[in-house]
Amino acid sequence: MGGGVLDFIATNWIPLGKEHWLTYVAQMIIGLIFVVICYFLFRFLILKFDIPLPRRKNDEEVKLFSKQDYNGRKEDKTTPLFFKSSRSEYEDKAAYYLEGLGGKENIKDVTNCTTRLRLTVKDESKVQENSYFTRNQMAHGLIKSGESIQVVVGMTVPQVREAFEHLVHDEK
Repeated sequence: MGGGVLDFIATNWIPLGKEHWLTYVAQMIIGLIFVVICYFLFRFLILKFDIPLPRRKNDEEVKLFSKQDYNGRKEDKTTPLFFKSSRSEYEDKAAYYLEGLGGKENIKDVTNCTTRLRLTVKDESKVQENSYFTRNQMAHGLIKSGESIQVVVGMTVPQVREAFEHLVHDEK
């Protein structure tokens, strides 16, 4: 079925339907049976093993912001520092991550891969939890393994890393 459903119907069902219509009915029935089996099997496995999927946690509230909300937040005096400046999105994220990672004095090393900002910290207890980083969609998540920390940023990680390094090295 490399061409999709329409191609499959046009090249198989329509020309051969007169003689082989029972085969196509059987294909539909078998397909629907497998849809039901897969749905209940995967639902059972996800719930039994508590597999984390996007939006499965009740403690994370998703809020959509309008342009008016965003502009008002930039001018608000009570918002965090990273929203107040005229810096780029990357610099805002870098400042937010630095605050959540315990400040510049807690950072030993910074690298990145395709989608993650990889860090080594001095004191892992100063690093905020995953909910801090996923708040307001600042990051996709956080992975902690002792002093090794990974902030899942996405494809913009090279720009965020550059801004992060400027914050760490310029302020030292």
